[in-house]
Amino acid sequence: MNHQMLELAPITTTALDALRDEIHEVLGLGLSARRLVDVIGPLGRDTAALSTGRRGPTLDLGNGGTGRIRHTQPLLEVSVPFSIARTTLDDLDRGVADADVDNARDAARRLAAIEDGAVFCGIDEAGIDGLQRSAAHEQRHLPADVSVTPRAIAKALNLLQREEIPGPYVVVLGQTLHDDLISTFDDTGHPILRHLTRLVGEEGRIERASSMDGALVLGLGGHVGTLSIGSDVALSYAGHDDVDVKFRLEESLTFQIHADDAVVAFNPAS
Repeated sequence: MNHQMLELAPITTTALDALRDEIHEVLGLGLSARRLVDVIGPLGRDTAALSTGRRGPTLDLGNGGTGRIRHTQPLLEVSVPFSIARTTLDDLDRGVADADVDNARDAARRLAAIEDGAVFCGIDEAGIDGLQRSAAHEQRHLPADVSVTPRAIAKALNLLQREEIPGPYVVVLGQTLHDDLISTFDDTGHPILRHLTRLVGEEGRIERASSMDGALVLGLGGHVGTLSIGSDVALSYAGHDDVDVKFRLEESLTFQIHADDAVVAFNPAS
């Protein structure tokens, strides 16, 4: 038995596979940061920290010796609990196509938001500096008029190109901005979002990130950063009663930025 303890859960193999399929479907859509930065791992559950390559000041150790402490970045253990009714697990075992697995899908969305948030926004308590606040370029504000957003993005793309940051280029949009760009139309009746698609070209793309506000413009050829995975997303058993079975989605991770000059960050319109 491993730490996930699924052998103790009152769930059949068929129902467990179906539950995992639902979770993986949501994660496949929701884990947008993994498509934009380098990813290494899984490194193993026992990986607690990574070397940053940096050292502290020289220490006098006495006896004619000196030393320097090597800096590390700890991994963050993430856990998102949820429960599924035992009647739903029975439905899954019998192959019911519309079984009520909303709790599992919601947990997957929340875990994806945490992982994406670590990369895009950072988590102070975990020592993770996200892309938005690590950008070397001065942060900009999105225009109040959504229809002129492509002009602001075009200037950011031009900045990266002038500084010889290689593409492909990606524009990451917060959920609110993404929705506004889809629902606002130009004079020809096309969504404003279409103009951003043209700006990044065939090799570039537009990504939506529900975990952040504002926008990011990235030059991926600069290898912006690395998302390090200790334990990849896994389903664990947490207990049960006569009505529900309790589970957790778990993973461990950290993020290190490498090319802060390959990022232009936009704050939401003020």
